[in-house]
Amino acid sequence: MPVVGERQGIERFPKVVHGLVNQIENACEMNNIAFLKKPQSVTIRATKKTNEFFMVLGLMLTKIANLSGLKGDISEVNKTDIEDLIISFYSFLSLDEIFYAFKLERYNQYQEKSKHYEMFGAEYVSEVLKKYTNWKSNAKKQYNIPLPKHEPEEKELTKEEKEVIVAKGVERMYQEFKNGKEIPTSCVYIYNYLRKKGVIKPHSPSYKEEKRKKAVKNIKVQNSIINDVMSLRKQPTKEKIEDECKRLALIDHFQKRLESESSKKT
Repeated sequence: MPVVGERQGIERFPKVVHGLVNQIENACEMNNIAFLKKPQSVTIRATKKTNEFFMVLGLMLTKIANLSGLKGDISEVNKTDIEDLIISFYSFLSLDEIFYAFKLERYNQYQEKSKHYEMFGAEYVSEVLKKYTNWKSNAKKQYNIPLPKHEPEEKELTKEEKEVIVAKGVERMYQEFKNGKEIPTSCVYIYNYLRKKGVIKPHSPSYKEEKRKKAVKNIKVQNSIINDVMSLRKQPTKEKIEDECKRLALIDHFQKRLESESSKKT
C-alpha cells in the first residue's frame, strides 16, 4: 500500500492534486447544518485507491497538520499508520468529512479537545475521527436530518484493533532503522508501547543519567541548527528531555535487536 507522502513539502504535489484538495476545502466552507445536509461525497471505501488518491490524502493530511499548529514533518511511519487507520476503520467517511472533522477540532466544537503532544499520529487522528462520527450522529438527530438509507454503521476501534495499528508502527519503524533512517522524536509512542509490553525493561539509574545528559546536548544542538535563539537561552523542558531520552533508548533497543538478529544468522 503506498505511503501517503514521501516528504512533508506541500509544493511537491502536482497541480491537479492541489486542485482536488482545494475542492475538498471549499466543500467544508459552510456551517455545520449545511455541511450535514449536503449530499454525501463518495466514501473512501468506494474510491479507487489510485496513485492520485494517495497523493490527495497525503496533501490533505499535511494541510490538516499545518492548520493544527503542528511543527515539523509527519514521519513516514506515522503517515503509513494514519493511512492504514483511515482505510481500515474509517473508510465509511469521505475525504471532505475527514477535513471537516479536524476543522471542528480546531474550532473547539467537540466536548473535549484532543491532545496531540506535537505529534500528528494515528492515535490522535483516531481520537478526532471518533469524536466526529459521534458528533455527526448526534447533530443529525438534533437537527432532524435523516441518515442515508445505505449509510454504514460507524465502527469504533476496539482495543485489539488499536493494538494492531501500534504493533505495525513498531515494525515499520524498526525496518526504517535497519535501512539507516533516523528515528524521529514523534515516535516516542513506540517506546511507551514497548515499555508497557515489557519488551523494553526498566533502565538502571546510571543508564538514565547517561541518556539524560546526551538528550540535553542533542536538544541544544537541534536548537542551534534551527537558530532558535529563544530556545538556546532557556533550559530544555522536562518533557522535551524525557522525549529525547525515550528516542535514544528506542535506538538502543533497535540496535540490540539488530545485533541479535545478525548473530543468529552467523
